[in-house]
Amino acid sequence: MSDVELAQAFEASVAPPPRARKAKAPKVNLYPLQLPLFLVGLAFGFAALVLQDWVVAVCITTLFTLVGLIWRADMLPILPACISFQWLSATAGYVYQLNTGRFPGGGYPTSLPMTLMLAMLGLTAMVVGLRIVLTVFKTTVFEKTLATSAAYDLRKVFMLTIVLFAVYYVEDILPKDIWFGGAQIIENILSLRFVPYFILLVAAFERGKGYGYVWGATAWVLLPGLLTGFSDFKELLLVVIVAALAQWRPWVRSRRQARENRRILVFGAIGILVIGMFGIVWSGGVKREWRDEIWQETVTASPLERMELFFDVVGRVLPKLDLATAGESMAGRMSSGTLYFSYVVDRVPRVVPHENGKLFSLAIANATQPRFLFPNKGNLGGDSWLVRKYAGVNAAGDEEGASIGLGYMAEFFIDFGVLGVLVLGIFWGACGGGAIILLAKASPSREIFLALMIGLFTGYFMGFDGNFIKIFSGMLQRTLVAGAVIAIAGPHLQKMMLIRRPTHRPSPTDGGLHYAWPGAAQSMSPPMIAPGPMGRDEA
Repeated sequence: MSDVELAQAFEASVAPPPRARKAKAPKVNLYPLQLPLFLVGLAFGFAALVLQDWVVAVCITTLFTLVGLIWRADMLPILPACISFQWLSATAGYVYQLNTGRFPGGGYPTSLPMTLMLAMLGLTAMVVGLRIVLTVFKTTVFEKTLATSAAYDLRKVFMLTIVLFAVYYVEDILPKDIWFGGAQIIENILSLRFVPYFILLVAAFERGKGYGYVWGATAWVLLPGLLTGFSDFKELLLVVIVAALAQWRPWVRSRRQARENRRILVFGAIGILVIGMFGIVWSGGVKREWRDEIWQETVTASPLERMELFFDVVGRVLPKLDLATAGESMAGRMSSGTLYFSYVVDRVPRVVPHENGKLFSLAIANATQPRFLFPNKGNLGGDSWLVRKYAGVNAAGDEEGASIGLGYMAEFFIDFGVLGVLVLGIFWGACGGGAIILLAKASPSREIFLALMIGLFTGYFMGFDGNFIKIFSGMLQRTLVAGAVIAIAGPHLQKMMLIRRPTHRPSPTDGGLHYAWPGAAQSMSPPMIAPGPMGRDEA
């Protein structure tokens, strides 16, 4: 399908039919991987049934089915990436125990099969909620995802990324020190510094050039994140893979696209191995030693000095790294949400009764009572109290400066049981869909919209062990703040990053030569779904 045909199809799908005849609007297949991935999932599920057990078979079939249901041809595959990452966190511990005889990191769960079925139900419910909202508001989404690509100057976008992150090499920015009551607002505004970087990823992979800018910006953005003591690097590296996978279009039948698909699959496989390697090294000793170094109250080193200290720690840990122990440590960290969820399934309602919406009410109250309007609002503290009360585990808490997450699906189960996992899962997916609609309305370009989507979903929809009381409020505030800031400053940001093209239209002041800022219609590259991800490309 050509660009013209695609545009005609979109116009026909949103415009009322002529009175003279009521022809059906041409349909566009937004989810071309639904059936293929379902069939692949059945095949791999049957293999898992033979080689593993029925639980693994159901989980694998569910994964491929959900990825096919949520992989849209007109968007970056950030939604299937988040679902896949949560699925991996939910299933890693069970697969490890099935093949080694012990749960990674310790623990003795007795209800893992039931727990995993609930997790698959919850992920399915999330996808259903997303699909419902994206279908109801399809016109709003199409206005951005089918828009022509803006003519961004990659060098300008790269330099803007460098400038926005330069301050983090010199000084730590702590929102609570600036304005305690409005710390979340400041943090959400600061999170928008990632927008130019995400735009750079989207534009570079679409054009197939500017990769030097991508690697340079990725290193520049990644290094300050290593200084926090948290594993934020995994989300950043995953986003690079997602940006590349946006160009993987097996539904396009052409030799050129087939070659591109093979290159992207190789790149994706290497990228996943790199993330796994980083995770093993981090979990295998760097995390503990690094946190011991920087989480001391006596440490006052600047960010640049801490970078030097970080690489010293890595140099000490690598020679004595035990891959087997490190791999189990990483699997245990990923599986903590599933472990605690299984304990919850054992204890609720047998030991602790269902809360009948108490935790959900706390989430609503926390989201609708921002601290800058309610300065006397109580401090939520860490998440470990949930683990202690409902999972029955004496987890380290606030008194030790620790916060152990129970997991949002476990909270849904605590409130309403299986029905809570289903209904609140749909609600949470619908919230994600609503955030997509609001960001689409606020964004001045397709690339800015996709960049905001990346930031939102990697922040709030990738973690299986997140506390719903906090992530619901965080997602809502991030969406509103990002939408408001981009609605006001987005056009100026857009103008700053576009290519200035010389034109020869007559001008009374300069003799005819002047510069024009190209808008969305003046494109450097085709839309993500053109020339034919929903049709045949004859090239």
